[in-house]
Amino acid sequence: MYRKDNRPVACVYSSEAGVWGNLISTDARCGLVDANPGILVGNVLYWSSKSVCDGEGLWGLDRLTNDIIEFDLDTHSLAVIKGPPCLNNSLRHQIIKADDGSVGLTVVFYGRFEMWQRKIDRHGVATWLNHKSIQMHLVLGLSHQLERLTRWIQIMGYDEDNGVIFLHVDASVYMVQLMSMQSKKLYRSYTPNYRCHPFTSFYAPGTVCAFKNYVALFIIPFLVDAMELRCCTICRMTVWLHVIMCSNGSTGNKIFEI
Repeated sequence: MYRKDNRPVACVYSSEAGVWGNLISTDARCGLVDANPGILVGNVLYWSSKSVCDGEGLWGLDRLTNDIIEFDLDTHSLAVIKGPPCLNNSLRHQIIKADDGSVGLTVVFYGRFEMWQRKIDRHGVATWLNHKSIQMHLVLGLSHQLERLTRWIQIMGYDEDNGVIFLHVDASVYMVQLMSMQSKKLYRSYTPNYRCHPFTSFYAPGTVCAFKNYVALFIIPFLVDAMELRCCTICRMTVWLHVIMCSNGSTGNKIFEI
């Protein structure tokens, strides 16, 4: 949440004590990027951000910057850090957990993937390193000629536990394992304006078996965003589950109400 001057504030709730902590703030003026949900890396939460200049309201922003909001759950500190310069004017990026467990970024351009990693030296100086760049048509299995015609690319979701990102490219949805850069085309979709909140297993009370395939949870944005805290009570919500059977490639839909 934000103060009236667009400075972010955070507050930690203890489920054991049942109380909220003190408000934690930072002097930086910025806003969250709704298209990029927060990611937990280690014990630190990260969100993509956009700066607010003097005389410019939060809703009047027309461009993004390379800022990242960082909240440390151990020290309860809130800060705004700089990301790599390639983030400017781009929504096609995702904060990720790098191979060594540190924070990283994947940036999707029309022709390639770029993988960035944040390194901190012994003096505490942070540097972003571009440690991988690969042509998109090689990852997704597209012909080079077809890849040039691609006009729509959207990052739909990210599974930080397994390093898997979900992309909507033109009329198809792909799953990409970022460490190996192996991909799988999941299904065709002509409706790109939704977010995917993937999880790999769940269980019902009284059972011990786990569902080990990917389940993508799509929630209509104007109803509710499951990744953001809203100060309201939701009495009813319609959820569409698209079940992706990774072992055999089959899919299925389930609709239920909460």
